[in-house]
Amino acid sequence: MDLNVLLVSLTADLGIGAAGAIILFAITVGLDNILGVLNAIKDKTFELAKLGSFLESQYGTVRALIVLGAVASAVVAAVADTLVAGPTTAALLITAAENVALSVAIVGSLAQFAPVGKDVIEKARKFVGV
Repeated sequence: MDLNVLLVSLTADLGIGAAGAIILFAITVGLDNILGVLNAIKDKTFELAKLGSFLESQYGTVRALIVLGAVASAVVAAVADTLVAGPTTAALLITAAENVALSVAIVGSLAQFAPVGKDVIEKARKFVGV
């Protein structure tokens, strides 16, 4: 198996892993924001006019910006890989960069998932009164 085939195969596997990790993280951030709003409504501190700034201040939203940077890097590398196709050295380097960016997206999503998941659990406990 030559290097180009190996890198393309690795890219496909990493792409699937990145998609799963990013979806899991996005669901967790959504839950974090929803529970934050529900707790604010329950505590009678929610103001619809301030919803935008409220969501920006939520822990999960801040963490999502970090992951968004990694995802953007992977997308830029994928676009560059498509533009520079073929078995050239440049194409191999771009495919390798895409693999690194996808790996960062996976690791970033999973690393950010743990603290946001903890925050979701704390907000859920507060909401149900446990």
